[in-house]
Amino acid sequence: MTIDLAECRAKIERAQEHREVLDAEVAPGNKSKRLNVSAKLDPQLGYHVLRVSEIPEGWVIRMGVILGDVIHNLRGALEYLYWQLYCHYVRIPTPKQAEEVKFPIESTKKRFSDKRVHVRKIPGAQWAVIRKAQPYYRPYARRNIALAALRDLSNRDKHESLNPLLMRTSTFGLTDELRNAGPFKFRSLGRFSSHREGLKVGTNIVDIEFFSDVDPEVEVAGYTTALILLPEGDFEIMEGVDLMLTVVRDIVNGIEAEL
Repeated sequence: MTIDLAECRAKIERAQEHREVLDAEVAPGNKSKRLNVSAKLDPQLGYHVLRVSEIPEGWVIRMGVILGDVIHNLRGALEYLYWQLYCHYVRIPTPKQAEEVKFPIESTKKRFSDKRVHVRKIPGAQWAVIRKAQPYYRPYARRNIALAALRDLSNRDKHESLNPLLMRTSTFGLTDELRNAGPFKFRSLGRFSSHREGLKVGTNIVDIEFFSDVDPEVEVAGYTTALILLPEGDFEIMEGVDLMLTVVRDIVNGIEAEL
């Protein structure tokens, strides 16, 4: 069996197409995706707590599905690549064996080394390309962390839509009643929803101290500026996607250079 990486590259290019769609969804200028917020005084804190009061219908699910398409194609590109290497250098697996032919993404050196035992026929130069991309190899290199994020997102996408999103805001608007009532004192910016729950109505956005003569309950119109984070890797969403695209491309290019 000869090694053909055309299908790997097609998967990467498809991921790139989905990446452009996702970028349009989370772009700061996309006014149709603004999130309404409301404010209520917390007597114990002495601050008004701003929370998400409304999310555009279907927006979070749509972002999760598009992100899932990116992840599926990038993980698929790596699986196609590894299948080609395995079939060419090791053997053509039986259907039962094929279930175990998976591109390794490991967070420890030992776990990765254990995988090498079964595929020693894959040349060392090509294996080194895979090794250097592993999350454990350079734990502070964000590209290597991005490969771990790809693995974790891919595993999660098997079972649920990727409501991947922790959200913070650095911009919001005020009603006319309060527009000229500043300046304001901020207690905290960028409160995050939990990893498990993701973005939802009720998520805390910011604590803000108005003047004492402001009514305890006020109407506030706000929206995020698409500062949306992936729990996996703690990346801003588009930074994470771009890093994952880069690392997968580099792996495929590196393997091809050693053929």
